[in-house]
Amino acid sequence: MADCTQLNTEIEEITVLRRLVDEAVKDAAATGNVSRAKELSERLKMCVAALKTKVEKERIIQAWPDPFYHPKNIGRIERKQNYREVEEFSITERGSVYAMQVLPDGSIVTGGDRRRVSIIKQDEQGGWNEKVIRPSSQKQGEALTLQALPDGRIIVSGSNSIVEVLEEEAGEWKQGQGFGVFDGHVTKVRALPDGRIITANDHYDVGWRFALQHRIFGRRRSTLREWKEGEKKWEEKLLPGHKGATTAVDVLPDGRMVTGGRDQEIHVLEERGKSWHSDTIGKVSHRNADKNFEYKMHVQAMGDGRILSAGGDGHIYIWKEESGVLSSGEPFHEWRATEVGSVVRRITDIQMLPDERIIVSVDSSITGMGNENFVMFEKDDKGNYHEKERIGDNRTIINAFQALPDGRILSAAESGWMRIWDGRKVDESQDKITTQ
Repeated sequence: MADCTQLNTEIEEITVLRRLVDEAVKDAAATGNVSRAKELSERLKMCVAALKTKVEKERIIQAWPDPFYHPKNIGRIERKQNYREVEEFSITERGSVYAMQVLPDGSIVTGGDRRRVSIIKQDEQGGWNEKVIRPSSQKQGEALTLQALPDGRIIVSGSNSIVEVLEEEAGEWKQGQGFGVFDGHVTKVRALPDGRIITANDHYDVGWRFALQHRIFGRRRSTLREWKEGEKKWEEKLLPGHKGATTAVDVLPDGRMVTGGRDQEIHVLEERGKSWHSDTIGKVSHRNADKNFEYKMHVQAMGDGRILSAGGDGHIYIWKEESGVLSSGEPFHEWRATEVGSVVRRITDIQMLPDERIIVSVDSSITGMGNENFVMFEKDDKGNYHEKERIGDNRTIINAFQALPDGRILSAAESGWMRIWDGRKVDESQDKITTQ
């Protein structure tokens, strides 16, 4: 929350400046000396612009009050460089880990093989303790996606197309009211601030026998859905989506959604009344993409309204919404893309840090594509991005990762190993690396 005393002081200063400007304008009319009036007018413009910027930032914060509601929205991360792996530990009944999120208390939620969902915490001795949650109705399949909510519940889904809401009661985790999703694997779940759940699905053709058995003839196909919890069941609404699978969903601070699909398109959806309207803001080409690449789009909605995307061609973009008036007098509104860079590898996850650095985890299993697990991009003084650092030796494929407030990176691997990466702290005042 902004400091109200400071805001009131700035408003009082603007009020005084307005009075001084009026007096200077009257004096200029009488004496012809306009220099002071110009000086005060420019100062007033700067103060008003600064106040507007501060109020807009506060508006965004209020629209997204809990910084940990977004799985990767951390307010500050300690700056480090020269990363290397410093710790590795495995989960129980080792198997692939597909989804991972770090909670405010430092505990880790993971989802993986056999629908396993685990809560992992570090004890006082530095060891890691795991509590496995295995819902009775979902012993088969894979937990491909999850999200922890501010109220402590966990949403999880995956290959068997059932969405579960897990909640803790008296130290035991229980399954709340869930629902089944038609049309393939659930690739992503994301909750809206008002409690509704958005699901994204893979796409597959339904045979006529299956359609007859489940009475689904004539049903409009969609790979993006909204779910609202009712008294007896979750109510479903089909949303406008992609031509095929939806692989990424995130929520912008103002409540709009951004989605990405295997069609390599990026959509922004806005709720107007009782309907969602979709706008295609961009399409990433398949240029330079290896035929073995999985054309999967990744997106991250940032707190200032921008969108970070990574496509199947290995190219990374930042999208910014801009509006204005052309020289012809015609208004314009569009999303403009800035290319960060590219990697000739399959990207498995992305994150932008608060200091504008961008990290992507990559699959380098294709021969000759490099050996790193991560590639980091950094912005120079002119605002252009360059590859800054390559991290890791590709001993295993990273499916998900998250940077921690202390600057370390926590990653979840396909082999079932959790890995911690750390670097040397950067002394930003001297712009050099110090040894810890």
